Amino acid sequence: MRAGGMENKWVFHDTDSYGNRQEFRLLYIDSRGSIIGHESWSAQPCFVAIDPNGTILWKSVRTNALPWPVEGPDGGYYYVDWQDRSVWENDPSLAAWCNITTLDANGNFRWDYVVANGTLDLWSIYPDGEVIAHHFDYYFNESLQRWVTAVDRIIAISNDGTESWSLDLRSLNVSMQNPRVSDNGTFLVNAYNASGTCEIGISEDGSQFYVVEKDYFFVYRELLSGTNGTTYYEVRKEFIDNETSVISVYAMSMIDGSLLWKTLLHYSDNPDHTMEGVATVTGTLVDDEGRIYCDDVEDKFSYSLNSSGAILWQKPFLGPMIDVFPSGGLLALDHDYSSIMRINVDGSIAWRHYVRFDGYSSMLLASDETVYYNYGTSIFALVPSTGLSKNVLFLLVLVAVDIVAVISYGVEHWTRRRGPSKA
Repeated sequence: MRAGGMENKWVFHDTDSYGNRQEFRLLYIDSRGSIIGHESWSAQPCFVAIDPNGTILWKSVRTNALPWPVEGPDGGYYYVDWQDRSVWENDPSLAAWCNITTLDANGNFRWDYVVANGTLDLWSIYPDGEVIAHHFDYYFNESLQRWVTAVDRIIAISNDGTESWSLDLRSLNVSMQNPRVSDNGTFLVNAYNASGTCEIGISEDGSQFYVVEKDYFFVYRELLSGTNGTTYYEVRKEFIDNETSVISVYAMSMIDGSLLWKTLLHYSDNPDHTMEGVATVTGTLVDDEGRIYCDDVEDKFSYSLNSSGAILWQKPFLGPMIDVFPSGGLLALDHDYSSIMRINVDGSIAWRHYVRFDGYSSMLLASDETVYYNYGTSIFALVPSTGLSKNVLFLLVLVAVDIVAVISYGVEHWTRRRGPSKA
């Protein structure tokens, strides 16, 4: 292992009109290589796009919460936000995720769509900018003494912000997952009800609707979402009795939901006596060669497996896994949040770079292997070091000084013992 491995390419700061530095949170890198972040503590919170050289490309309109923008097929940005601040400023109970806002590729406002009650969830975006969303609201019925669904519908919002069609789902009594647009333009969503699982399909104009009952795979999504082709990998900690749990990696088909293989990582205890059948699930990372990287949910061990499920290595917990390097290996944050590491494919540490990190920091790995992370009011861009790091150079200087000092001391001490030389 060598210290360093990375060096600062640039450090970015932004200030408001009063000269105060703004705090950032990094979100993701878009298809154009722009770093998308959010000025979270600004007087005018907004999205910011920064190019790989550390220059601001654009700032968006004000955001009313900390939403997560999604890049659409048309290159624009789509997100669900709270309604305008004037609505809820004096009554926070009115704040709700009920406003879909869209921006163009340069961060300019295009349109928004607001509902008066309940929440909106952005489900899918067509190439022409049409949005499919889910509108849901519920309330507690005093006479029935239970929660009642008031609104449960799929809505289509055209690319000018107007509603083009809607479909009421309350009679279906389903929960839905994995919404997406098919190749032929049909909107699809997997659904679950008392009869089992099915697929709901709706034509793009909303005129045709069908339900096919079948065993469909419910895709689990989170930040670490490891896939390889049509195979999806996840880690499950499953409680098998009052005292025991078992931690395994599952490989599942994204076509028919079948289990392809399962690899046992290790058994564990169940100190809280969680009931049998409950599971805790976490994600994985997969590199270009199909190697799977994961933790064990408990932060005790880190693992790598091959695409067939064989364990390649097990290490004491390395820390949160960030991403995989295009050239191979894994970017991880040390468990004490003091450094980042490049982990080789064999599990050894290639290098370690010390950073400042806290609960508000986030980190991104670009395709050119630049590492971006934020801390406080700064965004740092780290690139692979072209030479020895400053830390290593400093150590070498100290060692060289010490060696010179030792040699000087030795020569002087040896001369004194010998006495004056003879002519």
